[in-house]
This record gives sequence, structure tokens and C-alpha cells, in this order.
Amino acid sequence: MTRELKFRAWDSIANEMYEAFELKDFTGGLAEHIIYLQFTGLKDKNGKDVYEGDILKAHGIVAWNDLEHRWSAIDLNWNDKREWHDIDYLTSPFEIIGNVYENPELLSN
Repeated sequence: MTRELKFRAWDSIANEMYEAFELKDFTGGLAEHIIYLQFTGLKDKNGKDVYEGDILKAHGIVAWNDLEHRWSAIDLNWNDKREWHDIDYLTSPFEIIGNVYENPELLSN
């Protein structure tokens, strides 16, 4: 399976997200205040690209699961079992409601 390899970047000094950059666009060197977020290859129910760090309504935060080697959603409440949910197999169409950098208030639920 091939997918488009692209990133977006969060600038923690400017508090700004730069959308849909390709890796080749980041040739100026890595800055400590820039956080690079990878595209998962998926889109939400509204056709919006899903990146790591996105928050999915009723499902959690999108992250790479190193143990399973796949994109997963981490429950915002971190249930007792500490389960990850494979976003390829979520039972309902998911929707992005924000991301951990631009919408940290969504993490306090």
C-alpha cells in the first residue's frame, strides 16, 4: 500500500500550524521549536486529512503505535486497560475536532 508522504508543522514560538508541507519542503534544517506531524494516509468523514496529534471526536488522539506498527487513537481518558484503537477499524466514521497543539483545551475533558 502506498500513500502520500506529507507533513505539517507546529511552530511553538509563533503558535502556528503550517499545513500540508511535503518532506522536501523542510530542507532548511530542523529547529527545536518546530514539531513535525505526519499524515496518516486517512481522511475523516468530512474529507479532511488526518495527521498525528489530531483529536478524533469520541475516539481520542491520533498517534503512531510502536508496538503494533500502525496509526492508532489513544483514548483521551486513558481507560484502565490503556488500550489503543486502530483507526483503520473504528466502528463509526470519525471526525477531527482539533489537534493537541492548537486545541489543548480539548485534552482536559
